[in-house]
Amino acid sequence: MNIDRYASVAFGGAWADQARELDAVSAAIRRVRMAAANTRDCDVRSPELDSALDFLAARGDRTSAHVRAFRAILAHPHPDERARAATREAEAIAARFGIAKTA
Repeated sequence: MNIDRYASVAFGGAWADQARELDAVSAAIRRVRMAAANTRDCDVRSPELDSALDFLAARGDRTSAHVRAFRAILAHPHPDERARAATREAEAIAARFGIAKTA
């Protein structure tokens, strides 16, 4: 996650902090969505995914419940069910941050 894109900005205050936070959240959600998209075919669990999930979970109680569900789903033995449920939870996480569903 590239959260330092605005680090060299000498001004800006709150807007720069908000933009940095939004970039970090968006990057984490992209990683979660990518994992959901690939979980049918392979085990997507990784330190990078864990980091993204931890980052998102730290931003709200309701989000952390979806993150726990997402992690549990990744261990589901049936690929099609795992993929559907992972996609559903990934979109629920994204919705918590007001990020629109992907096409």
